[in-house]
Amino acid sequence: MSLLRNTNATYKPTAQKYQCHVQTHCSESDWARDYSQQMYGKTDAEIYRDFGLMTNKTILAHSIFLTPADHTIIKETGASIAHCPLSNMYFANAAMQTREILDKDLKCGLGSDLAGAPIPSIFHTCLDAVNHSRVREDGTSTYLAADTRGESGSRISFLESYWMATVGGGQAIDAKVGLFQPGFEFDALVVDTAVADSNIFIIDEMDSAKDKLEKIITLNNRQNICKVWVKGRLLIEK
Repeated sequence: MSLLRNTNATYKPTAQKYQCHVQTHCSESDWARDYSQQMYGKTDAEIYRDFGLMTNKTILAHSIFLTPADHTIIKETGASIAHCPLSNMYFANAAMQTREILDKDLKCGLGSDLAGAPIPSIFHTCLDAVNHSRVREDGTSTYLAADTRGESGSRISFLESYWMATVGGGQAIDAKVGLFQPGFEFDALVVDTAVADSNIFIIDEMDSAKDKLEKIITLNNRQNICKVWVKGRLLIEK
């Protein structure tokens, strides 16, 4: 099968012709990266582009082993990355370039990937994304000196991980969600930090807004979520 780029101006791939959403894995592992290169001499991102599958409705799961050229393709086509940190820690044998992806303003959301990770909570996924970046920054080998075992400056913050879970996720599915502003769907939830048996302990006199958000991300459980709206409809009220 030839994967040469189609230059026929009258040809329009199905994904573009019908404005289809596309979800696929991308450069997920050493094996996946090497297979694409060995079989076709291209990266996954280049193959998807040449098949006409890369649009602003494309979601690329995992995307661990991206090249600088892949970053450019993703940025130019408006495609999005689905970062699944816990799944990646189990199977990718490497850490995603989250810091670089955010710094280059590529669209990126969070995914729990229940096929490869056991925890469905998107809040927990926020924590996993932060941990993922911190392990990458610090490194793991005790045989290397502390200043050589990690990748300096690669950590992300809790606020950035929450941004990916909300705004980034909305961008990835090409939907007006994730922000409280005119023109966006009212998708929201209320977290009750004082509910019985809560793990969240807030001290208003000591905790900043940032502190409170980090505590909610890391410590909330199902019992803390007392109201849920989807598209302006109140669906859950405890």
